[in-house]
Amino acid sequence: MDDVQTELEGRWLDDYRSQVGTIDEMVDSGGHIRPDWSHVGRALAGLGTGELLRRQHDVDRLLEADGASFRRSKTGRAQPWPLDAVPRVISSAEWAVIESGVIQRATLLDLLLADIYGPRRLLERGVIPPELVLGDPEFLRSRHDVRPRQGVELVTYAADLARDEGGELRVLADFSQAPSGAGYAAENRLVMSRVFPSLYRNAQVHRISPYFRHLRAGLRSLGSATSDDPTVVILTPGNWSETAFEHGYLASQLGFSLVEGSELVVSDGAVFLRALGRLQPVDVILRRMDASYCDPLELDPTSRLGVPGLMEACRRGSVAVVNPLGAAVIENPALQAFMPEVA
Repeated sequence: MDDVQTELEGRWLDDYRSQVGTIDEMVDSGGHIRPDWSHVGRALAGLGTGELLRRQHDVDRLLEADGASFRRSKTGRAQPWPLDAVPRVISSAEWAVIESGVIQRATLLDLLLADIYGPRRLLERGVIPPELVLGDPEFLRSRHDVRPRQGVELVTYAADLARDEGGELRVLADFSQAPSGAGYAAENRLVMSRVFPSLYRNAQVHRISPYFRHLRAGLRSLGSATSDDPTVVILTPGNWSETAFEHGYLASQLGFSLVEGSELVVSDGAVFLRALGRLQPVDVILRRMDASYCDPLELDPTSRLGVPGLMEACRRGSVAVVNPLGAAVIENPALQAFMPEVA
């Protein structure tokens, strides 16, 4: 380890300076490479600054070739997806703590959503101020007592994490509307495996492909009990969505059809896909748009992106929507102050 540190400090970290007042992921307070970074650090030191810059160019080129981009909501312009050639290292031990904590939090938020749209015990007892929930634009009154057919609220969930001044990871924000990131993470891994094949192979990186297998199987399991081959679709607002690239990526990875609202129709309380001149029943919808746009009949009447009657289909239990309409109410950051008592 001492040899590694000497090599790094002598060849690669000469001009490296940690930002004052922040936790540095790569080096400790003494300026030494952290143990979990030793393998990556050795590889980067061997490359040198010039080669590392060339690899960064390769990263940018591959991302552009794959069409990886996102759109800024204010300008609507597509921006290249940014990816640093220097990977972020998280040890298996730390990841186990993160995984356990995120599972617990997702479970708690799932129960909170079920209570908000069900008995509302937490509101009645004053654990959460009623106006905080009932006055939230994301709270859908039309969803009261509508239990998702899948039995759980949060099929997908994401969280923003950051370290506090002591280095402990904390949740900054919860995402339950239509959590993004999985597709971009998979694209990141694919590009890094091409640009740093030996580093990626030898670093014993945890694979993320099981996530997509489990997601695919989980979505299919939400189909009707009477169907051995349920139809699952991914509902997108279209190419102008901020994360349109990811919508297409998910469709290709999961093997599900990517559809817009105009391709779906509700008839007799059930959802159908217009396909080859006929109507094909839809069992599961993985939605990638905000709930308010999903049904112009009961939600936003100005929407041209959704499916008229979708809320009624959810009410009848003829389709499973992931995540359910109204799930974004728990994204309200003001709820953070009440979470310990909620738990």
